[in-house]
Amino acid sequence: MAMGMSRDEYWNGDPSAVIDYRKADKIRTNRRNYEAWLQGLYIYDAYTCVAPVLIPFNKNARISPYPKEPYILFADERKEKAKQEEIERDKRNQAQVRAWFKRVNERKGSKTE
Repeated sequence: MAMGMSRDEYWNGDPSAVIDYRKADKIRTNRRNYEAWLQGLYIYDAYTCVAPVLIPFNKNARISPYPKEPYILFADERKEKAKQEEIERDKRNQAQVRAWFKRVNERKGSKTE
């Protein structure tokens, strides 16, 4: 009954349904456990961001910024994020190279005149 199965299902239903209810309950329990662990991880990170300020007589204490995005939990999301970061890094590098070429061309142009 604690697994979500009704009395009628238990006594009058298919006996193999008990196994399915037990598996479903195990999955729900594991999910709640993981969610509690993840919440604890977020709380831990929040405390570690603020912890340097809580040390007495620490004059150079700075609060670390809290993560701007939630943690990536799945491999496909990690790959997508890495791909996006690589694209952004490439754009920054291209901008730096263009700026460098522009400076070189400006110096060349000023020397020839």
